[in-house]
This record gives sequence, structure tokens and C-alpha cells, in this order.
Amino acid sequence: MQAEYLQIAGSDVEIILSPARRLNVTRGTLIRNSTRFAKILAIDQAAKLDRRTIKSGFLTRYRVVLYRNANFDPDRLDYSTEADGDLGPEYQLKAVELNEKGRAVDWARDSRNSLGYENGLDVPKIFQDYERVIGSFYNKQFELDQTNLATILVDAGGVIDLAEYLGCTSIISKTIDLSLVSEGQTLYRSIAAHPENWINLGYRISSRMVFREALIHAVGQSSTINPDDICEGARNVYLRKLNDIEKMKTEVNKNLVAYFPATLQKEDKSGGLVNGRSKSEYGEDVFAWMALSFYKHWMSLSFIQGSTDEKRAHGFEIYNKTSKGGEAYLSQEQVLEFNQLFPMTFKGKRVFADHLSSIKEEVRAFVAPLMRNCSQLDTHNYPVSSLACTEVTEEDFPWITRKESVVDDEDSTGEESSGMSFE
Repeated sequence: MQAEYLQIAGSDVEIILSPARRLNVTRGTLIRNSTRFAKILAIDQAAKLDRRTIKSGFLTRYRVVLYRNANFDPDRLDYSTEADGDLGPEYQLKAVELNEKGRAVDWARDSRNSLGYENGLDVPKIFQDYERVIGSFYNKQFELDQTNLATILVDAGGVIDLAEYLGCTSIISKTIDLSLVSEGQTLYRSIAAHPENWINLGYRISSRMVFREALIHAVGQSSTINPDDICEGARNVYLRKLNDIEKMKTEVNKNLVAYFPATLQKEDKSGGLVNGRSKSEYGEDVFAWMALSFYKHWMSLSFIQGSTDEKRAHGFEIYNKTSKGGEAYLSQEQVLEFNQLFPMTFKGKRVFADHLSSIKEEVRAFVAPLMRNCSQLDTHNYPVSSLACTEVTEEDFPWITRKESVVDDEDSTGEESSGMSFE
């Protein structure tokens, strides 16, 4: 019944999950890895065992009991802090006062609402979650239900809630990351479909992989996302990246509209522009100018009609067409309509079409930065109708910044770090 790897020799802390599940571990390891245990296992709360008790081999100075929270709020998602009128998750830990013999001073009081014997049929999952999380403190890797992505998320949910309560999410994030990554494109497709949910999960467990992937798709799909649905810790990064992509679009749009083919700017042998060109010389380029006007007319109308605004996925459609070139826009059918309005000879039509093709080929480079796929999603086999060009670096992970600020505060006050992980 008990996890043998959590029966540590020389342990000074006993954690009672149920009468049949008792973990014997060490205070040093617990407070190094968990902010919650650092509070519960304060040094002045240690039992002052007498010599006879110590000589008998009994070293337990702390006893912690798991009990059911009568004020549990099932609608609350974040258990990292206590809210007014809400004492946190359904199951919580409570320190038991021990006397000099290592026995409970008032067991009737301290065992109130504690969990009873297991019936062998309905064992609360919280027991397994505690063994998984605390086992991680001792470098014991745990496994999640790998049946499919849904079972992984359900199984991981309890572990994440518990890790938040204990203040040790960074300890379990790697194991959850590995389980999620094993799902490959199934995971990445799910993130692309619901990035706002995944960005919150990534932030909760300090997962670089999940947070990066979700942030990329959240920015690209901002027209369908309410910023208030993104947790406060990640929202500022999201809004900053949204601003970055708007700046990138402004530069791209300017280049698309201000484009002029180099062939229209005649240069002399020294590389300078030719002055005083004649009417006949300009006449040689008439089809190039017509093709350029046709291209700019289409591009300008697309901008005016709002094809690049946020409500249309940041202009993914127009940028995607421009990136593809060829028949993706200003197709042969549209060229034929243009020729009917502005009749040309057969040779003129061919020259016009050649110049238009050249223009569409050259402007593809302008939209290339926006059409990069910075995500892990295989957009060739699983295409999306949104930009995925957001670059995410180490500085963009909120928990990295938070950890650095904690270190800075400690350095400025001259206090030493407690060794606990705030990541």
C-alpha cells in the first residue's frame, strides 16, 4: 500500500495520507522544494523529543495529516494562494503538535476530518498524487496515463493542482512536458485549436514548451481571444507580442505598397540614375508600369477592405496569397478581365503577364517574415489560417523574470536565499 521509496531512513517528518499510507521523509528535502512545507515545518514547531525517545530510534519531530477541507470551492482553479473565505483545495495538510514522546498532544482535535481507512475499491487519487509529487523531490520520476492526450490532461490535472498548493510546480513540469510531447502533432493541434487554455496551463506549470507553442498561436488568433481569459502573469507577455506583430505588419505593408521594380529605375554605367529620359524610353516600359498599377490597385484595395486587420487573423489571407504568388492572387482570369478593360495585342498581353509574374515573385520576400512557422505544428499537413511567426525567447517566460526579481530583491537586502524553488 505504501510507496517504499518514500520510507526514508533517518526521516524526521511523517506525512499521514490515510491510516494505511504514511510517508516518512526528511524536513530538509521538503522545505527545499516546497514553499508550503517550508511554512508548515517551521523550525520552532519541531517536537522536543526526550533522550529516551531518541535513543529508542524514534526521530520524528513533525507529523502532518491530510484532511478533507469542509470549505472546498470546486469552482476555484488556483490554489497557490488562499482567498478570503476559501481555505484552498479539497484535501489539505495540517501539522500535528507532538509531545516529547513523539505522540500527538490532542489527536482527537488534530485528526478531525482526516481521511479514514481505504475500502480497497474507491481510493482517492490525491494519495497517488502526493506520492508522485513528493517522490519527485527525491528524483523519482512518475508516469501519467498515456492512453491519449485527454487522459494525460485529466491525470496531470490533480498533480498540477497539488503542486500549486505545495508551491513546487517547477519540480513536476518536466515529467508533464515529456508526457505531453509524446503525443506529437496531436498535442500541437490541440494547442493551436485552444491556445488561451494552453497558455494558462503552460504558465501554471512553468512549461517552456507549452507556453511557447500556445503564445505563438494565441498572438496569431488574437481576434478570437479575450485577453481577460489569459492569466494575469502571462497577459502582459501576450499583449507585448501582439504589439510586436503589429509593428512587423506595418513594415511589411509599407514595403508591399511602396514597391517599385528595379528595372523601372534606369541606371547609367556609373550606377547613378539616368536623367532626362525621353518619352520613347518611358514607352518601352509601359507594360511594366501597367502591371505595377494593376498589382498596387489590388493590394491597396485589400488593405482598404480590412484584409490585414486583427479581425481577419492579422491579414493571414492576403499575406498567404502574396507568399504563394503565382495563381494565388491576380490570377489569369483576373488578368483577362483587366485585358478586356484595357485591350492589348497578343504580344502586349504576354509582356504584361510576364511583368506581373515578376512583380509577384519579388514581393514574396516582403511577407516571408510573417509567414514563418515558429511553432512545432506541422502546418503542411495541418494548415492553420493564422500567423505563427511570433518569436519566443527565454526573456519572454514570466516565471524566469519573476525568479530573477526574487534574486535581485534578496541581493539588495543582503538576505540569503532559502534554497526553495520559485520557478
